[in-house]
Formats: sequence, structure tokens, C-alpha cells
Amino acid sequence: MPYHRLNFELEMLKMEHKQVVSDQLKLPREISKAVDKCNQLMEETKSIGYRHGQVLRDRTQLKKKVHVLRLKNRLLQKEKTELQETCEEAKRLLKEAHEKICGPCAEQQQSGADRMTIDMG
Repeated sequence: MPYHRLNFELEMLKMEHKQVVSDQLKLPREISKAVDKCNQLMEETKSIGYRHGQVLRDRTQLKKKVHVLRLKNRLLQKEKTELQETCEEAKRLLKEAHEKICGPCAEQQQSGADRMTIDMG
């Protein structure tokens, strides 16, 4: 009986050894695949790093452009307000001038019309 038990254990050890040898033979291929994957990931990381840097540079430029546009917008708003005020002042001055010029004319026309009504009446 011990002989059969030893024989069984020997067979088990042989099978384990066979599996270990098989795994060892696969190991260089797996290592090679892992190295290739690492190299691929390193290239992707470089590419992503470059693109990230480009995005950051673009973002900085856009922030500067937005800042400049906001400043221009403020200046344009101020200029618009000043032009509106100038326009209102010009309208007021034109109205005053019109009243000064046409006011006496209207009075003369009115008094002339009154005279005509009196003469006709």
C-alpha cells in the first residue's frame, strides 16, 4: 500500500512539475506582451501629456482674449452711454434752436393771420 501511495504522490509531483515548466515557458511571452503594453501606454501618456499642455496653452490664450474682449466691451458700453447723452443734448439744443428760430416766425404768422381775420371780418 505505501508503494501505491508513493507512486500516486510521484505522479502528482510530475504533473505539478509539468505545469510549472509549462508556466515558465509561457513567462517570456507574457513578459514580452507586458513590456509591449507598457511601451504603448508610455507613448499614449506622452501624447496625452502633449495634448494636455496644448489645451492648457489654448485655455490661457482664450482667457487673455476674453479679458481683452471684456475690456473692449466696457469701453464700448461707456462710449455708447456717452453717445446717447450727446445725442440727447443735441436733440435738446436743436429743440431750443427751433423754438428760438421758429417761435417768432410762428408768432408773426399767427399775428398776420389774426389781422387777416380782422380785416375780413
